[in-house]
Amino acid sequence: MNETNGIIDVSDDNILLQQVAEEHGVTAKQIAMLTGRAVSTVYKYLAGGLSIPSVVWRQLYQKTADPRIIQLITGDTLVAIVPLVPAAIKVDAPTLSKLIDARKKQIRCEEYAIKILEDGRVDEADKKAVAGYKKEFANMVVCQSQLFQAITGQFESVCGRSKA
Repeated sequence: MNETNGIIDVSDDNILLQQVAEEHGVTAKQIAMLTGRAVSTVYKYLAGGLSIPSVVWRQLYQKTADPRIIQLITGDTLVAIVPLVPAAIKVDAPTLSKLIDARKKQIRCEEYAIKILEDGRVDEADKKAVAGYKKEFANMVVCQSQLFQAITGQFESVCGRSKA
């Protein structure tokens, strides 16, 4: 936060804070409890009157796992962060089937991208495919992580916890 001639310059991170809190149903009171801040201070963050400290972003990410919080830090750098939950996720059969179908589609897309690399020729269809691959990469990583957690969780529940 910079102060010039009595004017406080605060970034518009408050808009993201408002959106994340609203979309995930997190109240100002909850943010205050999570961060050890006064509710009145949280309202100042939300209104853009104070710079939002990292503790607020960390606690909000921990509660919501909203990827926009990471993007706030990384900007345009391509980063895929996948939270691995301590206890494996439980997935019902229809959800698992959708995850498997999504992953199969992603694998076909990856195979196509690899063929482009192998032959070295790039046409208009290839450009579109690679653009789609780049756009969906983060979703692919999340899907693969969810499958990993579902598979290992199911295996561990049947066979007992592995010590590896």
